[in-house]
Amino acid sequence: MATDADALAASHAAEVDHGTALAAARSEAASEAPTPIPPGADPAKRRQILEGANGVFMELGFDAASMGAIARAAGVSKGTLYVYFDSKEALFSAMIADERARLKGHLDLDADDPDVAESLRRTGRKLVAFIVRPANIRAVRTVMGISERIPAVGRAFYEDGPGRGIDKFTRFIEAHARAGRLIAPDPRLAAAQLQMLLQAGLVNELLYDVREPPDEAEIAAHVDAAVATFLARYAAR
Repeated sequence: MATDADALAASHAAEVDHGTALAAARSEAASEAPTPIPPGADPAKRRQILEGANGVFMELGFDAASMGAIARAAGVSKGTLYVYFDSKEALFSAMIADERARLKGHLDLDADDPDVAESLRRTGRKLVAFIVRPANIRAVRTVMGISERIPAVGRAFYEDGPGRGIDKFTRFIEAHARAGRLIAPDPRLAAAQLQMLLQAGLVNELLYDVREPPDEAEIAAHVDAAVATFLARYAAR
């Protein structure tokens, strides 16, 4: 039979477990929150730090990079670096978010253009040219290397990159399906397939470093073939 002492001990243990779980949840939430820009921060200084960080992270990788090395590359003191970013994880997340923001202008799909094929070819060439850049390929490798330990970085990278692309392709496909130009029972699946067709072969080979980046002519031919394959499946007859 349990004694009063046993019950008290069990209650205390439960409180400790609850407190530990709560602390862990708060810690995880804090790690996933975007790094706030300090009041009065200088945007030019922040850009200077991000550019310095980019060079160090891409050259050394996340684990080998140190805040001291980043401060030296950025030309700022370590104290100044910590004013803007309180950890290496926060700095890396901000750098990746900044890099992915540059992709947003490469998906300027026009749902009102009746020439679906040309619209996809035009956007596809810009998108693929961005994706296959050595800097982007290095960023993907780095994110993949640390996303198991820092899931928030991987999620943010996906949501602001491939995830955003699928969303835009989905809206484009839905609009042209309503106009009768495409037949896509599952627009999101069609969007994901289109995204993979545009990257097929090229991105994997670059990630594994088994080829050089394609030139403009190869990108154009690759995109033309991807669009033709997509339309062979989804174009209205």
